[in-house]
Amino acid sequence: MSSSEPRAAGHRFLAVLFAAFALMLAGILAATALIDPTGLLVGAGWPRGACAAGLKDPRSVEVLGARTRLFQPDEILVGSSRVMRGFEDDGFTADGGTRAISLGYSGADMADIDGMVRDAVAGAPVQRVWIGLDFGAFVLTDRPHYPARGGGSPAPRRDAIVSGLLSPDALQATLNVLLHPGLCDAPPYDARGFANPDAPLLKGTDPAVLPGPAARSRILASWRRGEADRETLYRRERDRFTRLLAELKRRDIAVILFVGPTHPAYDRLVTEAGLGDLRARWRADITRIADEQGAVLVAADRPDFLDGLPDRPVGCDVHAVDCAFYDATHFRPFVGAAIAREGRREGDRGQGSSSMSQ
Repeated sequence: MSSSEPRAAGHRFLAVLFAAFALMLAGILAATALIDPTGLLVGAGWPRGACAAGLKDPRSVEVLGARTRLFQPDEILVGSSRVMRGFEDDGFTADGGTRAISLGYSGADMADIDGMVRDAVAGAPVQRVWIGLDFGAFVLTDRPHYPARGGGSPAPRRDAIVSGLLSPDALQATLNVLLHPGLCDAPPYDARGFANPDAPLLKGTDPAVLPGPAARSRILASWRRGEADRETLYRRERDRFTRLLAELKRRDIAVILFVGPTHPAYDRLVTEAGLGDLRARWRADITRIADEQGAVLVAADRPDFLDGLPDRPVGCDVHAVDCAFYDATHFRPFVGAAIAREGRREGDRGQGSSSMSQ
């Protein structure tokens, strides 16, 4: 055997390996183009492929910025997964005169919210910002996920196609849809990030799924981690929140804040974790800051907010707290619709007063 034969065999092996990798990548890209897991491709003008239009996998952070640059909204809704799951599009476009998108993202902390808002107002004609305020975003997390970009784009459609087709997030989302084909026919979110009312994962009037003993123990353990630094974290995030509102006020951008309702099971966990006093302090602080910065604050956590809400699903008793929630933290879209109505009413009233005073 000549010495050239092993080298030739090695080259053939590498060529086959490269060809297999290229074919696999081409297959994933083709599947991504057909599935459009981020909803950005159809939003950018591509024809609809094999799946219904919409966001099939909400875990992609990169999609948030691309969505803002593509749709150029005049209103944005920002917050955690409570925002992501709790609002449908009709609560924001019923008047037909707004271009609203939802930037709700699971696990978003105050640093994420700050980055999302600043990027959006730098790259789109945003006139009103809705911010869902969660106690946990100020005191329980310290790992921002959102990669702040800091500006607009001269080619938002191209950016949307790149993010929706070539980004690692899009490719990972495609694999997730292939593993869960039901997401193809009924995406849980539309292309603008709002909850899809036809998605089976977001429907139903079953009682809220509450954490059992094992889950409660895990939650409490995670909340108690880092107790020594909690005061420092809280002060920093509270100051970050204040600076954000001050910047929006300087830009003359209207701000509607809301504190969503929480299930009694969540309230009990907060108390058991020893965070009840800090939560009360946080609630007083955001009320004061909102007033100082001229922001509307919808207190959807008040005890009577859930009583007698319209648009309840059939079978949802008017006094049944459970049917207003998916679980201990996430409220259903009919609750979000009530928050949107009150926020829009109070926000429009405030704008009217400002106009008359000028």
